[in-house]
Amino acid sequence: MDIKKICALGLLVFVILGLSAEGLNISVEGLNFFDPSNRTIIDVNYSVKYKDLTFKSNDDNSGAIAGLRVEVKIYNNNKILHQETFAEQIIVTSLDDTKSSLLEHIDRYSFDYSSLGNTLELKFVDIVSNNYYIFKEELKLINDKFISDVEFNDYISSEKNDKYKYMYRGNTLYKSNPSRVFYQETIDTLYCYFQLKGLSKNSKIDWKYNYAVEIKDSFNQQVEYIQKSGLSNSEIANINHGISLQSLPKGMYNIIFISLDNLNNNRTYTDFSISDYPGETYGILDNREDEFQIMKYFGYNQTQTSWNNYTNAKKRQEINKFWLRYANTINLTPDKLISILKERVEYADLKFSHHKAGWSSDRGKVYILYGPPDDIEKFNIGELDATDKYDSDALFERKAVFNEREYEIWRYTSKKLASYTFFDINMNNGHKLIYVYNDDNIPVSADYKFYLGQSFDENRLK
Repeated sequence: MDIKKICALGLLVFVILGLSAEGLNISVEGLNFFDPSNRTIIDVNYSVKYKDLTFKSNDDNSGAIAGLRVEVKIYNNNKILHQETFAEQIIVTSLDDTKSSLLEHIDRYSFDYSSLGNTLELKFVDIVSNNYYIFKEELKLINDKFISDVEFNDYISSEKNDKYKYMYRGNTLYKSNPSRVFYQETIDTLYCYFQLKGLSKNSKIDWKYNYAVEIKDSFNQQVEYIQKSGLSNSEIANINHGISLQSLPKGMYNIIFISLDNLNNNRTYTDFSISDYPGETYGILDNREDEFQIMKYFGYNQTQTSWNNYTNAKKRQEINKFWLRYANTINLTPDKLISILKERVEYADLKFSHHKAGWSSDRGKVYILYGPPDDIEKFNIGELDATDKYDSDALFERKAVFNEREYEIWRYTSKKLASYTFFDINMNNGHKLIYVYNDDNIPVSADYKFYLGQSFDENRLK
């Protein structure tokens, strides 16, 4: 285990003596985990939302910085056993991030413990404002227990992330959530990490474990009960138990983890809540798969395969992140951008739908990207076109495959100089894009001459 700070003290459980806050809103929890040497590793996880910190902006407003000072004291009565202070920097490159209720600074203070009767006190100080929060707990022994405390995690990952370097156990990142408040818009599964000991030997190389998880709602009604078994390669089993949040309504939940291998001291009680999402949610369409296609119009670079592998929460995160970034790129507020695009989608569905939704048609794509063209010309092949050259041309003289079909040219001249030509092959309002002038962002695979004639003057389409 990667231990941030170490002081040799003793095996414990936490009994809260008192919490005091002077203006700093921070979530803190102390959790007990077993150690093979019969000591206990204590993980104190803490997180603070960026909106609850005081940032000092750079002189050129290119970003901002905040600081959190942590003053640690472990004592017995009036005797101080351990004392230290350290500071952490929080740097953002966008001033908007300083107001975020979703972005957070999270870290962990860890130590091991092996004696009774001491008190832990951590004072968290906002360096810029001097607002502070004091977390104080009495440390008590838990060496007679067979199940550890439970840590709730937003996710677990094997990827390296220096931002959370103290949140690893071995090579696995456990993104702890000490607030125990979760949002279905951001995660699909709540990951519970805990340990079991007092296991039965299964073979020379492994031990068998059995546990149960019971979830009750705020009315004390059981909403889930599950039993699981497995094998551990050590006498202490490290368990990752996933709880799906998507089927649970918003509210408070009490949860009990039970070691089925032991009759006494075999339970850990905790709770969590599913709450209303505090941030804005941005999106054009109700269906996430359709939203992916709209995002692809605007340059979203993930593949269909990658998208298909995302959870619903991950897709929601990607949608939000993409539109926030795109709005910033074109200097619009996200709300204004979404409003504009929704109007364009509605128009496309009204005007360009055929056997599929108008927004997914070729004309719908161009309209959603660029809005209404400055000029539209419509023609039927075989009738008077933009010049007299093709007025009475016979079909075979023009060497065109189609006749009496409509095509239209959209021209943009005010904000950009480009044109797009669409051909109604099946005469069902399903116009196909056959020519693009001066826009490398919209590829076209069709050959306009196949539809309009081998001798058709390309300059008429520009």
